[in-house]
Amino acid sequence: MLGSNIFNGLMIVGTTAAITPISVPLLQAAPALVLGVATVALSYPRRSGIVGRWRGGMLLAVYVVFVMTALQAG
Repeated sequence: MLGSNIFNGLMIVGTTAAITPISVPLLQAAPALVLGVATVALSYPRRSGIVGRWRGGMLLAVYVVFVMTALQAG
């Protein structure tokens, strides 16, 4: 599933943007980019490779913030 998301994000959207440019205002894309980087940083495996309660809670908080910003933008 992760592989298909990466493929769609990089290959399909990239090919489409090469044919017809996609313009997105920075203020609309910034929350998704910032929260995506935060998710990757929180998901990066530490010593044991286990996501503990603290990191799990932080990932849940990032998701809630993402949903709230998406609802406000739409």
